[in-house]
Amino acid sequence: MPELSHRSAYLWAVRALGRRMRSESEIRTGLVKRGFEDNIVSDVIGELTEKAYLDDSAFTSQWIRARSENRGYGRIRIYHELKQKGIDPEVAQSAMEVCLPPERECDIARQTADRRLKKIRKEGIRKKAALYRYLESRGFTSQAIWSALKEISFEEEKV
Repeated sequence: MPELSHRSAYLWAVRALGRRMRSESEIRTGLVKRGFEDNIVSDVIGELTEKAYLDDSAFTSQWIRARSENRGYGRIRIYHELKQKGIDPEVAQSAMEVCLPPERECDIARQTADRRLKKIRKEGIRKKAALYRYLESRGFTSQAIWSALKEISFEEEKV
């Protein structure tokens, strides 16, 4: 087995960052999983941070924008994803206020609801309930969900 050196750890981390942005925790976990020693992992993390290849606040902002705009996810789901990626809760919360303020979340919830509405075949109040559950599963706050549902007209359920 080849010696697990600083250079090989650094090259692995740079390749991983070349595929997509990653959090410090993700890089640290990847290096540890590959058997690199703690001092090498710390040195590589320090070097990547110093060169601005690794920046948790930039990663967080980019993640929030991508997940909200491209995937139609809300604040709750995105916050939990960031937590799983090892982002500090304060960093996540402050980035959330900048990148996905409540009014923007309401807009995204409305767009997501409009797209989903075409697929729901139920009628009236059942359609509204189904849409609420769908938006809730996407991680939108109840404020954003009700704001989106308020703008949509639902035909009354026939008895």
